[in-house]
This record gives sequence, C-alpha cells and structure tokens, in this order.
Amino acid sequence: SGCWNWLLVNERTFFGFNLEHQVNEKLILGATYLRLLEQPLTIKSNYGNETVNNTIIGFNLNSDLAII
Repeated sequence: SGCWNWLLVNERTFFGFNLEHQVNEKLILGATYLRLLEQPLTIKSNYGNETVNNTIIGFNLNSDLAII
C-alpha cells in the first residue's frame, strides 16, 4: 500500500497579503489576509483526512504618538 501513496495527494492552496496605509508621518494602519484551502482529489475522504478551509484576517496599528 505504501507504493500507492502518490495517488492520495490533496490539492493545497495557500494565499495571503498584507496591506499598509500611511495616514501621516506618525500613523500606519495595516491589514493582513491569509487563506488555506485543501481539497482531496476524490469527493470521499477518509477519517483524519478531512478537507481544510481556513481564513485569518488581522488588523494592525503602528503609531509614533505620545500617550500621556
């Protein structure tokens, strides 16, 4: 059965990007998007080989402002 493992290959897609916008010289806003998708080549899946469909969205703030 070990020689047939190449037939069990899944289709995997990993995609992501990061956007940043400089509002002014002391403030930068950003956002990140990540996506992981995995699908088997056959419709039927075995236990432990379920499909994966994950999405992560994040936001960030980079500031040089003094907080009193």
